[in-house]
Amino acid sequence: LPSKSAEPGDERRLGFWLKNQCTKARQQRLDEDQLEFLLQILATAEGLHGEWQAKCNALLAWMTENNDRLPSKSAEPGDERRLGFWLKNQCTKARQQRLDEDQLEFLLQILATAEGLHGEWQAKCNALLAWMTENNDRLPSKSAE
Repeated sequence: LPSKSAEPGDERRLGFWLKNQCTKARQQRLDEDQLEFLLQILATAEGLHGEWQAKCNALLAWMTENNDRLPSKSAEPGDERRLGFWLKNQCTKARQQRLDEDQLEFLLQILATAEGLHGEWQAKCNALLAWMTENNDRLPSKSAE
């Protein structure tokens, strides 16, 4: 992905544009087609491939079919339940800093599209991303004060 901290030029301009689009997506200010295209761009970024990407695609498809609702791990056995457990595991990995930066960003994008995940939750996501930007893309420690 282009970096907003690159030398002045195309990469830097594209990096800032991408950052702005991701912010708009988190604030639910992109229309459905724009969001889908942005997610496709992010999905092609390095670090998002293989089984993990296939699960993300399955999750996005399931959410599209279910009014942007997140799947429940307590649902009847089937796709929703499998995706609900997978999503829970990815959130756990994110808290344990076991996802790479691109995976974390993509996961946050998915969560930001979910119905009802806005307001205070969205403000926390924005605060987290801002903190990470100021701290070399590191996740905060649970033990820090």
